[in-house]
Parts: sequence; C-alpha cells; structure tokens
Amino acid sequence: MTSRKQTTESAPEWVEVTPEFIVWDQIGTQIEGTLLGKEPMDLRGRMTVRYSFDGDGGLLECHGTTRLDDLMKMTSIGEHVCIRYQGDTEIPGVGNMKNFRVWRALAS
Repeated sequence: MTSRKQTTESAPEWVEVTPEFIVWDQIGTQIEGTLLGKEPMDLRGRMTVRYSFDGDGGLLECHGTTRLDDLMKMTSIGEHVCIRYQGDTEIPGVGNMKNFRVWRALAS
C-alpha cells in the first residue's frame, strides 16, 4: 500500500506561453524587455535570427534584419534591451534597408 503525503501548498498558477510577434512595419515600433534568446533560422531562403524577449506585457518575438542582426550582436542573453524601428533607409545600388536603434540597460 502506497501512502500519499498531503501538502498544504497550492498548485502553481499557469500562464500560456504564446508570444506576441512584432512586425517592423511602422516607424516607432518598439520592443523593450529582457532578451531571452537569439535563434538562427531560415526565413524564405535567407538566414536571420528570431529574437525572444520578456517584456512588461508578456513574451515578445521578432525576426531580425541585416541591420538589426548587426546591432544585436552587441547584446547578451539576460540583458534588458530596447529596439526602435526608425524607418527605411535607401542604400544606393542595394535598395531599402530597415533602420533601427538599439539600447541596452546599464548594470545597476
């Protein structure tokens, strides 16, 4: 006969893990939160990175772009990061490129 220990602890509260996907389609679009992951991925035949964040409003994800990927190389998992889309920039001979500003929080 097996005995079961009864606990007085309550069951954990569960929250569904469904990140909001951020699209860089409007100037001023911004993500702010703790960087959780940088996952390389193939997006329609082009290698990019999927970034995951824990923001104030919940989990957030976005795809990188050439410029964003370059800037995000200077950030680390666990850092508090802010990304703001600045609009497209014309690159002669190449075409339009999405332009970003990226900040990381100073250690306190």
